[in-house]
Amino acid sequence: MKAKLTYLGAGIGLIVGFILYLISDFFLFLVILGPMVGFLSYDYRLYRKQKLKLEEEAKKAQEEQQKKEQKRLEREMKKTQKRNREDKVSLYENIYTVAGYCLATQQELSVYIKNAEEVIAHFKVSSEVRAVAVEAFNRALDKSFDFDSFVNSYKTNIGKNRDYMKYVLTYAYLIASVDGEMNYEVKDRLVNIATALESTKAALKRLFQSKGAEARFAKEFDDEKNKSDNHQEYSHEESNTSNDNGDKSKSSNYNSANGNSNSGYSNNSDSRRSSNTSASSDKVAQALSILGLDSNATFDDVKRAHKKMMFQYHPDRLAAQNLSPDMVEIYTDTAKSVQAAYDYLKKIYSDYI
Repeated sequence: MKAKLTYLGAGIGLIVGFILYLISDFFLFLVILGPMVGFLSYDYRLYRKQKLKLEEEAKKAQEEQQKKEQKRLEREMKKTQKRNREDKVSLYENIYTVAGYCLATQQELSVYIKNAEEVIAHFKVSSEVRAVAVEAFNRALDKSFDFDSFVNSYKTNIGKNRDYMKYVLTYAYLIASVDGEMNYEVKDRLVNIATALESTKAALKRLFQSKGAEARFAKEFDDEKNKSDNHQEYSHEESNTSNDNGDKSKSSNYNSANGNSNSGYSNNSDSRRSSNTSASSDKVAQALSILGLDSNATFDDVKRAHKKMMFQYHPDRLAAQNLSPDMVEIYTDTAKSVQAAYDYLKKIYSDYI
């Protein structure tokens, strides 16, 4: 739409000029001057005003269109980022990239590689996915690793998601630490990459305070479940075997394969009850931190926190949120750590109640 000249002022000026000419019978130039004055004082000013108004409206319309387009692109990006977060391969690749970057300056890697193998075994991935994780780990260990490219790719493809970030950093911590402890150089590199990925200071503080406990407790939960399943399978076979010697042989093989029958999360009551030791105290603090509690918590506090968090991460509730199976699995991992922490604390508190 364009502004239009009306020539109303020019017409009025022409009439006024002509009248003045007739009255004066002398100022003939008023017939010419009148329309010019009318045009400049009214028509042109009105035209400029309309033009500026239309330009402003067009600019606003363009800005609104740009905002709509920007919102559309943001929605599309969020959908893409959501799909990327639901991709397990991408998740494990990010975990092992972060872990590899943290360990890039370490000379001796054998203990960390062992951690990495235990974590990938915990995830129960295919050989193809394992190969992707190993490649990501080795790529991040290399001096030529493009830190900025990884960070930009993560921000673009994954976006901001607190739970996803927590999951990546927690398992990276588990890989890059020894018995829950991380040396200063590795810790500094973890802070560096986590900050670049826009993790909050509060989240990092919780991670270092808990020493990656959530991942360890979730792993203990699965290890204990697997041990229980194996034991039940063995017991079933044993009950159907009539040969006593065969029974003894099986029992011996079971114990030798699994180590001390009292080892592991649920059966290792001696280590749990030694609350005077630093390791036990640390584990109690870590279990409490998973439940969002501190050392002043009573067992009633523990039970309430456990009930609340298990409700929050209940599979039916997660399914109602239309989450993908992969994201449900991430939250289920959190539920496992909550349950394992509660079971551990229940045994600790049983000494005092």
